[in-house]
Amino acid sequence: GDFLVARGRDDEGLQQYAKAREIQPENQIPLMKAVEVHLARKEYDQAEGYVQEILTKNPQSLEGHYLKGRLHLAKRELDAAVTELQQVIKEKPDFAQAHYLLGLAYFGKGELQSAQAELLASWQRLCKAGLGQARAMAVLADGRGQGAASLGTGADLGRLLRAADEDLVPALAHAFERQA
Repeated sequence: GDFLVARGRDDEGLQQYAKAREIQPENQIPLMKAVEVHLARKEYDQAEGYVQEILTKNPQSLEGHYLKGRLHLAKRELDAAVTELQQVIKEKPDFAQAHYLLGLAYFGKGELQSAQAELLASWQRLCKAGLGQARAMAVLADGRGQGAASLGTGADLGRLLRAADEDLVPALAHAFERQA
């Protein structure tokens, strides 16, 4: 499925994930990957169904709660996104992507200081993990980042965030550049 999705053949990839679920119903990974595809396609009802299935099978699933937070953020349900992502970070403080999404949710709520703190926390955790700046930027930009920047100021953060393709990111980057 991953090979097909990476080449823009989402429907075929989703079919492969469904087959994998038939073969190993207890394996949550194909469900999680299907959620990612549906989120990317803005098919929130389908994504929500899979997230509910993940959390029904394992209510403590950290990945399930992370995906639920992503879903809330995508639907602009910012309070719910903050709550869900805070829960994830409480359980796994070094989860850089959760910090990143929490920063976006805070920004959407107009809480710029909290947003900047979470986004910087995300960056620091990725660099601490030894990924290096260019790789950390790509991870934060959901695998589509370009270039490298030394994150230390609001302006640097703005350059980093422009590499992502989230709807909130351009406004967030602009806001931080104004503060720098």
